[in-house]
Amino acid sequence: GLSVAAFLTYFVSRPTQSIEENLEFITWLGIIYSSYWTHQAWQFEGENAQEVLDKATEDAITQIKELIDRHAKAVKERPSFAQRTLERGR
Repeated sequence: GLSVAAFLTYFVSRPTQSIEENLEFITWLGIIYSSYWTHQAWQFEGENAQEVLDKATEDAITQIKELIDRHAKAVKERPSFAQRTLERGR
């Protein structure tokens, strides 16, 4: 019973923060993808099409890497159940 109560308490106390952060990351990822496809859609010149495509791909990869790093940092900063238990025990 105590384990179930602790489990439920953890998930009731922190859900909104993680949901908000995940929605932000999903939105940013959507913007990156939209920018990438917009670059491709508006490429009309055949001579430098590959250069524009390469540049759009490089930009998208850079932005996605930055987003992944930002998400990893946010996840690390979230308190975990194990951290709370250790902090209470001290």
